[in-house]
Amino acid sequence: MKSVYLTRGGYVSFILLLLSSASVGNAKRRSARRALDECENGVHKCHADADCIDTRRAYRCKCKEGFYGSGNICIDVNECQYENGDCVHKCTNTHGNYSCSCLQGFVLDRDGHNCIDRNECFENRGGCSQQCFNTLGSYECRCNNGYSLQTDGKSCTRGRGWCETWKGCAHHCNPRNYACACRAGYVLHNNGKDCIATCDIGNGGCQHKCRNTPQGPVCTCAPKYMARADGRTCIATCDVNNGGCAQTCKDSNDGPQCSCPPGYILHQDKKTCLDVNECNINNGGCSHECENTDGSYECICPKGYKVHANEKICQDVDECALNTTCDHTCINTPGSYVCSCHRGYEKYGVSHCGDINECSINNGGCDHGCRNTMGSFECYCHSGHKLHPNKKDCVVLDRCTPLKPPAKALLSCTQQGNDEVCVLSCHSNAHFTASDDQQYTYTCGLSTQFQWTHEKNNQTLPSCSEAVTLPSFKKRAKFFFKTDKCKLRKRVRRNGAANEAQDGSFSLPDQGRFKCSQECQVNYVNLKCGAQRRQFRNLAGKDDSIITAVFEIQMSPEAVTDRCDVHCVKKRTERKLKKTIRALRKSINKERFFVRIGRDEWEVERNSFTAPGSVLPNFHDCSLGQVFVGESCVACSIGTYFHVSSGQCVPCAQGTYQDQEGQLSCQACPDQSLGKGVAGARNITECGGQCGRGYFSSDGFEPCAPCPSGTYQPDYGRTQCLSCGQGVATTGVASTGFQDCVVKAKCPPGQHYDLSQERCVHCPKGTYQPAYGQNYCMDCPGDTSTDHQGAVDSSECKDMKCGGHIGLHQGYIQTPNYPGNYPNNVECTWTIVPEQGRRILVVVPELFLSGQDHCGDKLVMRKSESPYSLVTFETCESMERPVAFTARSRKLWIHFKSDNRNTQKGFWIPYVTYDEEYQDLIEDIVRDGRLYSSHQHREVLKDRKLLSALLEVIATPYNYFKYANVSGSMFPASFIKLLTPKVTNFFVEG
Repeated sequence: MKSVYLTRGGYVSFILLLLSSASVGNAKRRSARRALDECENGVHKCHADADCIDTRRAYRCKCKEGFYGSGNICIDVNECQYENGDCVHKCTNTHGNYSCSCLQGFVLDRDGHNCIDRNECFENRGGCSQQCFNTLGSYECRCNNGYSLQTDGKSCTRGRGWCETWKGCAHHCNPRNYACACRAGYVLHNNGKDCIATCDIGNGGCQHKCRNTPQGPVCTCAPKYMARADGRTCIATCDVNNGGCAQTCKDSNDGPQCSCPPGYILHQDKKTCLDVNECNINNGGCSHECENTDGSYECICPKGYKVHANEKICQDVDECALNTTCDHTCINTPGSYVCSCHRGYEKYGVSHCGDINECSINNGGCDHGCRNTMGSFECYCHSGHKLHPNKKDCVVLDRCTPLKPPAKALLSCTQQGNDEVCVLSCHSNAHFTASDDQQYTYTCGLSTQFQWTHEKNNQTLPSCSEAVTLPSFKKRAKFFFKTDKCKLRKRVRRNGAANEAQDGSFSLPDQGRFKCSQECQVNYVNLKCGAQRRQFRNLAGKDDSIITAVFEIQMSPEAVTDRCDVHCVKKRTERKLKKTIRALRKSINKERFFVRIGRDEWEVERNSFTAPGSVLPNFHDCSLGQVFVGESCVACSIGTYFHVSSGQCVPCAQGTYQDQEGQLSCQACPDQSLGKGVAGARNITECGGQCGRGYFSSDGFEPCAPCPSGTYQPDYGRTQCLSCGQGVATTGVASTGFQDCVVKAKCPPGQHYDLSQERCVHCPKGTYQPAYGQNYCMDCPGDTSTDHQGAVDSSECKDMKCGGHIGLHQGYIQTPNYPGNYPNNVECTWTIVPEQGRRILVVVPELFLSGQDHCGDKLVMRKSESPYSLVTFETCESMERPVAFTARSRKLWIHFKSDNRNTQKGFWIPYVTYDEEYQDLIEDIVRDGRLYSSHQHREVLKDRKLLSALLEVIATPYNYFKYANVSGSMFPASFIKLLTPKVTNFFVEG
């Protein structure tokens, strides 16, 4: 079944999705459940003037338009009883309807309600023998010069009549007494000559209503109309069909005046509004694409960008701002992002990281056994063997590997029975960087199975360093002040700016007794102000607040001399630090207290009471590149570097070296060969100590010999080479991989060479091989697998587990391996059961399913597992435009399945449950087409950060005000304009 939603004007209509997503799909099931359809078979009890409407369980009756009642009984509505049905002359009620008609001399206007003058002169001159003059609601016949009008008011005879010539009668005169008289429907004027038409003739010359008075007819207008300046004709106000205006109507003395809102111009007809295409003028000010809309326009950004708060400029979306974007490391790029994994992990599914099973790659290079671990692996040896220092080869337990002393260290070894015992110590002017011990003892021999004791504990020899200094001392102090207002007072600077602080920094200017010398440094000043603390209530006033000031002051030590050694300098520095803190306290309590923030000085409080403060214990601080050992700071020795995160000295990795102390990183060896050289190389000459790829030696170190024909070695520092197989040669000596072995076939990617079958074999499911000519396949990272055999890349490895989080108020569902393609033949089920009194809202930002395999991949949301239960949403096609809808049932059973044909990206679909008290508000929001008609609005529903905030508001609408102050920078102005009145009206007026 295809998804049921409608596109109007190019945009998704969520309203019809809500109303009809299940009606079509369930029509057949409904008729199957109900044996009788009363409406279709005509066996209902609805009135003849009612419609029969089929429902799930029965039917209901609804009176047709123009009738009212229960549906079983319907009564005609007499529209003429209310304001004459808006007819200006006559209103005639009919069965279920009504009609307007006009008085003689008028015809109905196009609106079917107003009456306009009928020009009788157009029809055979109105019956006049000579001239016809049209009047409002009637007409007059007139004669040419030399003729006079007869008493019938239409005929003309030659010559002027006596009444007209001598009496001046407008119509005619009585032949008996020669008094002027008027035709029927007219009355004689007071002057005895003129004739005045009454309301009986042409409605008295009135367009709408006419009332006879002694002075003549008086005209008035029907409701919603106003009289023109002539006092006879009427013009519709804005209350009648909006004055004919397409947009805004305003009444004036000349009638309705039409105007248009911004984004439109008034048409020449003075009624219609024409859209202004703002994109034709400087691209609308948009930095990228401009799209004209009806009455407005919007700037559109390419994928990976969003519109700035000014709604003009496109700015990059920082996908890495969300911690959930990548499993490990996220690197934001213009318009996109890149995920990378820690060492020992492989990327899959675009953003996920899984452990690499190094043991699946030629046994991890291990001579004997390989044990995979999270993010790494380790080799182990069989009984009677021990692991070589290269951590891969195994050697017989019959001799000890010679120890190599670290830099600036002395190694003294003696034979004690069957064991060799070595004592490691530093030169007289050097210190160990691991501890303040003076020496270390190591043993190797028969009692230790020919392994040095530090090797058995998987440890390295400690290093020595000559760079030893004293640490600086830090102390934190806390003071309290009373204040009536939590406000700093700006202070006028004195004596210029001799030692001006940098903008944004904190410092303490000289304050009376307190002076911080060059050896003294204020690291930070933290000020907090709030209600008085319980222990100070007796000291402070009732309405006073308490300022809490916390300082951290650092004191650098003096230089060590012959007269004052390390211990002496330490004591002196601690005394000076305590004295400085005491001076600061006295200065603050007895005088004034100033803080310099940036380039300005502020007075915290002028008058203060003496409150108990607190001074925390001393703590030490070493410079970067040093570690605290005993009571001194010792720099990391050569061959090591200072690891900032752990705060320890770490040996340089293979392929790097460090020939200076106290460094934060190691330098790459000249040949840039990763893994080549010894760990902890102290100079550039130690970079090439190990045998290179394709070479070996008895101990893995130079001098080295090339691997003979029929063997190869892909690693550094190995003691032997790997065999291509019995009778299989290589293309030459010093081969570095199986691809150099001369076998019957060179296997393409996705296959490996099986020596036992002497042919290429497809990599089994769950493995892959990206290279040519290999004899192994690598396991997929983590718990992932492939859809088929013969995978050539880790990108084909997919997580088979269904994703999602079903939370109490918020959650989400997602296809396995999202945002990578979902696997074949997968099936997922989720169930959302809200708390009592809560309903479900689902937002689908976008959805990608393979619609090319006859609905083989399908997503359905319905009330329960039963195929006959109420369906909320169902689709097997992709939708790149957002969809939002409320569940049609109290709970949702969601099911997704894929077949074995095609695959796609799938979906990430969030949901939220909300208090059903807010049902009207939520429906008002999600059913408003403006929420989806704008490109920028649709991008809000696709932005995870913004959508999360929006769903939080929907879960608890009062959270809207939580984002009120920052919503302007988060959401487009049009989005805020849409939501604000809805939320405000609901809580204020509701």
